[in-house]
Parts: sequence; C-alpha cells; structure tokens
Amino acid sequence: MQLNKALIILVFIVLTTGLYAQQAPMFSQNMFTYTSINPGSYAINDAICATGIMRQQWAGFQDQDGINVAPQTFLVSASAPLEFLKGGIGVNIVKDKLGFFSDVTASVGYAYKLNFWQGVLGVGASINMLNRKIDFTKFKPTQGGDPILDNAIETSDLMMDFSLGLFYNVPNQYYVGISIANLTESKGNTFNANTTAATQTDRIVYLVGGYEFLFPRNPLLKFNPSILIKSDFASTQISLSGLLTYNNKFWGGVTYNVQTADAFAILLGLRFNDLKIGYAYDLPLSSINSKGSHEIMLSYCFNLSIKKKKDSYRNTRFL
Repeated sequence: MQLNKALIILVFIVLTTGLYAQQAPMFSQNMFTYTSINPGSYAINDAICATGIMRQQWAGFQDQDGINVAPQTFLVSASAPLEFLKGGIGVNIVKDKLGFFSDVTASVGYAYKLNFWQGVLGVGASINMLNRKIDFTKFKPTQGGDPILDNAIETSDLMMDFSLGLFYNVPNQYYVGISIANLTESKGNTFNANTTAATQTDRIVYLVGGYEFLFPRNPLLKFNPSILIKSDFASTQISLSGLLTYNNKFWGGVTYNVQTADAFAILLGLRFNDLKIGYAYDLPLSSINSKGSHEIMLSYCFNLSIKKKKDSYRNTRFL
C-alpha cells in the first residue's frame, strides 16, 4: 500500500508539468537499463553486471531523398560493487542518432551503499561527457534567411555535466528510484559567428518503480509490473511495463508509452545461467512507420571470488 501511494504521488507531480514530448532516448526494455539513468543503482547489485542494448526505431524510415533517418540508439552499461569503498561504481556509453543529429554520452560514477529499513539504499553521482554532432549541410530549408542553415557546416561540441540519483531496493519485493541528469544544463559553443544559438544538455528527472508479485499456487511464476517517468519540465513521458517470468528463465511482457501512444511493445527473453537475452518489437500504432521498431538486449552478471590462502599446520604426530 505504501508503494502504491508513493507511485501515485510521483505520477501526479510529474503530470502537472503536462506536455507530451521527450528528447532523451527511450527503451522498451527500460526495466534493464536503470544503471544508465540512475547512478544510485550502482550500489544495488552484489555482482559485476554489464548490459548492452541496440534499438532500431521505425525500421526503414527514409526522407524524401531515400536517406535512412530512422532513430538508432546503442547502450553499453556496467556496474560493479566495491566493498572497500562501501558502494559500487558504474560506467555508461550511449549513442543516440536521429536523422542528421548524433549524440554520444559517456558517464562514470559512484554510489554509496546503505542498509536502510528492509532493503538497500544507493546514493550516487556521475560525471557525464556529451559529444553532440549536427550536420547542417544535409538540411534543406524551404526558404532562406536562417543564419545557421545559410552557412551550413557540420558542427561538433563536447560538454560536461553531472547526475545525481537515489535508488532503494528490497530484494524480491519492490524498488523505487529518483534521479536528475544534467544538473547544470551546460552549454556548448555557438554554431557559427552569425548566430547565438548553441548546443545545450537537457536537465531530466527520472522516476522509477517496480513490484514483484508471486503466485502462491505456482511458485515458478512471478509478475513484475514497473513504471518509468521522464520529464524535463517542458515535456513528460510515462512508460508502463509488465513481465511474466517462468522458472526465473523465460519471460514475456509488454511496454506501453502513455503520452506518445504510438507503439505497443511485446517483450520476450530468456536466461541461461548468468546470461540474459531479450528482444522487443514495437507494434506501430500510428502512420509514421508501418514496420515498427526492434530492440535487442544482452546482459551478463558474474561474481569475482578471490580464494584465500589456506592456512597450514604441522601435526606433531608426523614430526
């Protein structure tokens, strides 16, 4: 009940910002990507975990010249516990390509681990480096007079920013998290001498939550609903997901983006020992593209156990 009340309050707060767009990358399998958006989650896992996701949105989408401008997103994320630092570290690399825009973000951070109430609380921070490229030479304006497009060049800028996050996890029960990315909204250089326009990072708030329901009559089944809310206070997006897992090896589920309402994703996956493989297909619900979107996920976790040197003793019987 307390978790349900908290999620309702979080949804209400974010919805009061009330617009319907979002610039940050969006994954249908977002329940596996929390280390990329919340540095507090670095302290949650007791194992070294790495996750990779490749997303091809609107497969085959082209402009009027036949150039592929469909959005593509690649994510590599890893976290590891560090007992001597009483927490964990994390590293993330994200490449997001949309038409003639391309962002590459690399981040590294640390989270402090606290045993709190019934679970574990991670308090984390990260440093983010964003390289943003825009190829203005490929834009075709319908009319002249734009100071940027009239002097079209390919620009590239490097910016640094910071993120903070809290992530609370009660194993096999529920989790909640809140994080803020790009706190300072740092600005880059102007595009050219004829304009004051420049690139800028976007401050984004992430709210996440999930719960685990067990089936008393069938202990091999469990159901995990989750929610992800993203907002830059000018636009808000809510993603609702649900996974049904069998024997902790096979899962299937759905993801639906409430605000955009342009896709309904079907999720499938399997676990083989410490390796997870997931696939998502977005069924198109709009006329933008009839081929939908594809997403592939790989995740691997392992423990490093250092064997202690065995102590040896002499037995007086053999002296």
